[in-house]
Amino acid sequence: MGWFYSNQSSKKLFIQELTKGWKRDGENGTQVLAECIASCSYDGILWTVWEASIRKEGLVQQARRWINCDLMEYRRDAGWGNKPIGEEMGPCYYSCPLKYLKLVPIEVHGGNASWRESVMAYHDERKARRRGKLSLAIS
Repeated sequence: MGWFYSNQSSKKLFIQELTKGWKRDGENGTQVLAECIASCSYDGILWTVWEASIRKEGLVQQARRWINCDLMEYRRDAGWGNKPIGEEMGPCYYSCPLKYLKLVPIEVHGGNASWRESVMAYHDERKARRRGKLSLAIS
């Protein structure tokens, strides 16, 4: 997928736009409702957890969650832009919060196991580096 640009000049408003829930009418009187249940922005990346439910006659028939990675950039001539990358695509970014993996259990909602392993390794490495710096400071 490519980049999508908004005329938003504020990063805060752009993130609000990207995390706004949506509703779509489906077939046979069903509705799909999606809500962003968690989000954080770090180093030009917006991590989000989404939950979508399919409803018919007010009853939830099915719910699904997923993790999304949006690369963000600002261009003077275009405003804020994003490139969405879903977990299933195996983004080559690993700063996704670990709690997001728990919010979207792979056994229930599916996902990309090898990408999740890389996310855990990334956080383990960061933790080890912090411990190393801390022990050097104490010495």
